[in-house]
Amino acid sequence: ATVTWGMMLGWHQHGLVTAAIRTRATAFWQIMVFVMESLVFILIGLSLRGVITRIDSGGESLAPFVLVSAATVAAVVGARFVWMFGADAVEFVWRRGVQRRREFRPDWRASIVKGWAGMRGVVTLAVALSVPASVPGRDLILFASFVVIVVTVVVQSITIEPLIRLLRFEAKYHHDERYLTE
Repeated sequence: ATVTWGMMLGWHQHGLVTAAIRTRATAFWQIMVFVMESLVFILIGLSLRGVITRIDSGGESLAPFVLVSAATVAAVVGARFVWMFGADAVEFVWRRGVQRRREFRPDWRASIVKGWAGMRGVVTLAVALSVPASVPGRDLILFASFVVIVVTVVVQSITIEPLIRLLRFEAKYHHDERYLTE
């Protein structure tokens, strides 16, 4: 019911609410999302501090945590690429087979860029923080989640531009610069 109400309100908002109010509401919700995401990152930082303290005080080695985290990062990034190339394959079959559009050809470079720039961040944190403290392996889950977030948010964000240049990727759709805003 909530999703349906939200969709109906979004569909009819132009007739119900003025442009000025929609602009203010959009600004408000952007700030709220920023604040909420910031709080989640603060929570993971506080939780990670406890994890590191428990590892040090328990005499455990950090090596298993690092190995599991590296495998998790590889699985997350690998799954993105499998998904993007799989989606392109389905689109290729649909357009060539069903729509009979022989000129369509998927761009493998676009699939690589989309796979590298995939979704990341706060959802991983929310799921990791929702695991009850009594669950065995919670510290490993929190640590691996932190590593996934650091790699996907920081490393991939920093390397996306060099990757695009390396692939000599050019967007097929160009926007009129008069309508672009910073």
